Amino acid sequence: MRNATDDLKLAHYMADAADILCRRAFGMAGSTTKKADGSPVSAVDVEVERAITNLIREHRPDDEVFGEEHSEGGEPLTDDAVWIIDPLDHTRHFTRVNPNYGVLIALMVGGIAEVAVVSAPSLNHRWGAARGQGANGNGKRLQTSATPLVEQAHLALAGHREWVNRYDWGSVLKLMDRVSYLCGTPGGFYPAMQVAAGQLDAFVEPWGAVWDHAALALIVEEAGGRATTLKGMAPTGGSLLVSNRLLHDELLDYFANPAPAGDAA
Repeated sequence: MRNATDDLKLAHYMADAADILCRRAFGMAGSTTKKADGSPVSAVDVEVERAITNLIREHRPDDEVFGEEHSEGGEPLTDDAVWIIDPLDHTRHFTRVNPNYGVLIALMVGGIAEVAVVSAPSLNHRWGAARGQGANGNGKRLQTSATPLVEQAHLALAGHREWVNRYDWGSVLKLMDRVSYLCGTPGGFYPAMQVAAGQLDAFVEPWGAVWDHAALALIVEEAGGRATTLKGMAPTGGSLLVSNRLLHDELLDYFANPAPAGDAA
């Protein structure tokens, strides 16, 4: 039988190794290449994922690995134990010497995230959670906000063309006008962690894969919040809404309609 506490310790150990590699390379000139989906990948992405995978092979040889750069064939929605790895969330930030990048590690068992660690080495911050054990940021207990009304909410919204292409932009604009405070964001881990800490009430992005969302979702949930896709399903990729739970259902209503035919950019 698995021990979530031990798995969480291992995830932190893997994040420690990743932090060393990221700090060593941060600020040094490095080129990127484009993947099939057009997103960039650097040598650091590959090196970090390889280091984490090697530690999994050493300490959990029976587990699968599903990484953004080099999946070993694991599939996240199976009965197996699968480690979900995003070795460098925001590669573009990293290569432009922007410290707002992170390493995302999650363990899914039976398609459900059980352990998560998010590390931001150049921000000197680390978040972690195990299902049923709560969430912590730099050793302090995380708790989502108690904001009860959308009109009082602080919302982070990621995406530009994606909204127009995929959702009813008019409905999104109505939400933007309704909230108390709106901030734009390139997406990624940081605004989700702000939701977990109660600094934001909700964060939404209309794209992403399971390695982008699995760790973030569990940490927010263990901090008392809720995480789903924009269709209200389990957050295993495609889109993400994380909130303080109190606002979640009402926020989902704004994303219920697809982009009208002919309106896509």
